[in-house]
Amino acid sequence: MNKFEIFKISVINGDEDKAVSFLEANYQNIGYTELMELLGEAMIEVGNKYKTGEFFIPEMLISSQLTGLLFELFCKNNPDAVNNTVIDSSMGIIFGTVQGDIHTIGKDIIVKALSCCGLNIIDIGVNVSYEKFKNSIEKHNPEIVMMSAFTTATRRNLEKIFKELKNSHPDLKIFIGGAAVNSKYADEIRADGFFENIIEIIKYLKNR
Repeated sequence: MNKFEIFKISVINGDEDKAVSFLEANYQNIGYTELMELLGEAMIEVGNKYKTGEFFIPEMLISSQLTGLLFELFCKNNPDAVNNTVIDSSMGIIFGTVQGDIHTIGKDIIVKALSCCGLNIIDIGVNVSYEKFKNSIEKHNPEIVMMSAFTTATRRNLEKIFKELKNSHPDLKIFIGGAAVNSKYADEIRADGFFENIIEIIKYLKNR
């Protein structure tokens, strides 16, 4: 098992001492995109453990908070690596969890990671109505909107808000994510795409 796998395991298990020690020893040996991918893989595994009942919400919270801390430390201590990421930092992206849904873990990690790249990230929070999405779009004129839903009950709200936004802003790229949706559902409602995790977002942004 190499040191990067050990690092991922420490993140999955919420072992702050081991994870921070690794990062502090490897600031110059790891790129920011690579860090995002490693932490993204770790959070995918955390999500899988939650789905199988091995992890519960407290374990997810610990791992997600550790992930946020690691992003902050890396950005603070290795700004050159962040500035050298190949993601276009000029684009604006709005993030929001749809009306009726107050889950924030996944969104917060992605927002923090992409903000460190210098992207213009507008986080409009949770329980976001169509009106709030619309007002934010008109105020900030983003290139991309990312909407999330984490329960089956709020998935209906996501579809409704998505269709209303597409009617009012037909040329805007709108992507969906969250535990309540998948790529098939994205195709059904004709979303511009589905992101299951931060790795997929990074790949999309790098290849634009």
